[in-house]
Amino acid sequence: MIATWMLYLAVISAAFAVAAFAAERAFRAYRLPVRFVWLAAMVGTFALPVLTWLGWFSPASSLPVIGTGVESLVQTWAAAPGSAIPDPGSGGVVDVALIACWMLASVAVLVWIGISALRLRRDRAEWTLGVIDGETVFVSPDVGPAVVGFGAASVVVPEWLLRALPEAQRLALRHERFHVAAGDPYLLAIGLGAVILMPWNPVVWWMLSRLRGAIEVDCDGRVLKSGVSPDTYAALLLHVSARRHLYPALSSAFAKSASLLGRRVTEMFPNRVHARGLRAVVYGVIAVAFIAVGCDAPSPQSGSSTPVGPSDPGQPRLVVEGDEDLPNLVSPERLSCPAPSYPRLLREAGVEGQVLLRFIVDAAGGVESGSVEIISSTHKGFEAPATALIRECVFKPAELSGEIVRIEVMMPIVFALPRRDSVHVVLRGPATPRDSPLYVVDGVIVVERDLIDIDKLDIRRIEVVKGAAAEALYGARASNGVVQITTVNESDQKTLELVPVKERPELGN
Repeated sequence: MIATWMLYLAVISAAFAVAAFAAERAFRAYRLPVRFVWLAAMVGTFALPVLTWLGWFSPASSLPVIGTGVESLVQTWAAAPGSAIPDPGSGGVVDVALIACWMLASVAVLVWIGISALRLRRDRAEWTLGVIDGETVFVSPDVGPAVVGFGAASVVVPEWLLRALPEAQRLALRHERFHVAAGDPYLLAIGLGAVILMPWNPVVWWMLSRLRGAIEVDCDGRVLKSGVSPDTYAALLLHVSARRHLYPALSSAFAKSASLLGRRVTEMFPNRVHARGLRAVVYGVIAVAFIAVGCDAPSPQSGSSTPVGPSDPGQPRLVVEGDEDLPNLVSPERLSCPAPSYPRLLREAGVEGQVLLRFIVDAAGGVESGSVEIISSTHKGFEAPATALIRECVFKPAELSGEIVRIEVMMPIVFALPRRDSVHVVLRGPATPRDSPLYVVDGVIVVERDLIDIDKLDIRRIEVVKGAAAEALYGARASNGVVQITTVNESDQKTLELVPVKERPELGN
């Protein structure tokens, strides 16, 4: 399971990295800042999986084709004959090893950052103070010009800069001032946080490198817009790069690597871009396309998988109920579910709707915690009560070749307002006098013809109990199921009208 999530994270990060690279090209055509493009790509790489894991986002490619019928279990997970589905929470030795390696890599990155912080703290105690252009700065033997640290960022310059021309001093200081004013140290901290969380992913490291470069190029652009000559500024960059000495994890520097230096100088003297509008559109389309690829990547939690043939024993496969390849599959049967809590405002407004849920029924017949996922809904107000309802449902577990298995199902929860003079109760299948359920109102068994009309506002709860659970409560009379009705006033019992499924689909089909 961990390997699957790692692959999912790798796919998302790669798609977002390509999208950010294309967006950077589009932005550069108009000389726009791009550091936030890379920041968004890094944040999205982590935000999307978290939203998917929490069930707040579902990749479009994982949504199954949903029929109009509400009686069948639309899709199920089952193992090949003779095997059981592994618990996603337990991936065995491989998962343990992957988690251990992941944590060790994260610790190694933290140690690297910590060593840089200790070096900075040790060296800062030995630095002296100096003044450039009326501002107090740290002066070191060879570090800088750079902004070091995050929360309490400090400008440090090398001693040789104090002996340079006043114009060179002002330019170097202006660059660092712009870094601090723009909050660049905080952006760098977010980038470092990303590699701490996903140190095994080379794409994230590459995005951090691009973020660092974008921070410097954007800062150069702000300096040039302040009226500085590109020739003078580029000459100072080349001079500083030959004598740089930095803390790699904790600094936004005036000059960094040779490759970045060449890129920065090139950006200062851009060639005339022909048809830049067309190029920007093309790169923008590419960026949007790869964002869509990342968002549409099937997640481990989506429940989608490539089917495998019967010759692949032990591998999970996706089947539709009634698939002839698994004739021994017995679908789960709902034993009991509470009635949905109709949102008061929607009920008073006469709003009806439906929420389609996907969840896993475990081997004990309960709904697995954290497996409930909203596939679609007609109104946001119905989602919370539908989710709360399904977690309290009890099922007869699914069986495959006589063995109990975990199974994934989809079930619609229908919120329908009854007619003014009646309450509608729907059970699985058509209702006839011969197979009518047993009705119990406030603990009293009643005969259908003797039911008294019950106003919908007086009903506190309706619960359907079926199968062995019903017979255990009420004996053989409950062989067709039990409809238990609890009213606000137990002495006020009113009529139940049974509606065939084909006329009015309702919860529990």
